[in-house]
Amino acid sequence: PISMQWRLLPPLVCHALGLRGRAALAVPWLGVLVLLATCTALLRREGLSRLQTALALALAGTTSAVTVPLGWLGMNDAWVWAGLVGVAFGRSLWSLVPACLLLPWVDERFVIGLPLALLVRAAVESGLETLPFRRLVATLAWGAAWLLPYAVLRLGLRDGSLSDASGVFLRDTLTGCLSWLPFAPL
Repeated sequence: PISMQWRLLPPLVCHALGLRGRAALAVPWLGVLVLLATCTALLRREGLSRLQTALALALAGTTSAVTVPLGWLGMNDAWVWAGLVGVAFGRSLWSLVPACLLLPWVDERFVIGLPLALLVRAAVESGLETLPFRRLVATLAWGAAWLLPYAVLRLGLRDGSLSDASGVFLRDTLTGCLSWLPFAPL
């Protein structure tokens, strides 16, 4: 599929590490371990007991972030989810930088989920009831700024026409946007 053309980071990492054949299938499994370790660290930081953390991890293990990489060989959903969880609940604003620079090259769904993760981040930091609009805009702008290299490279590496498959998808999405945009708050 056309979307797979831009998921370049996992194959590049496998190539750099010399992983060939079935050995490359360890990368999605490693992503699951990173996701679960990230969740464990965040849950323990919030004061959950070992039992509560284990139950939460069991619940996380039933999501597509875990079942897809383990069941569909070569899918890197866990890396994207780990990044989104880190963005949403990480303490340092600078933790966004590596996520925004690297994870769009793992899967473009990171870009789609980033605004919601940033909203959660802003709400966790200042409380949803007292969330100043300026704070929300600043947080969203910070994330968007670090996505800019991805957007520039991705658009710059296209041939410029809207006749290729990516261009057709982009054109159809932008024109269809007017019909589904009113439903975005849902």
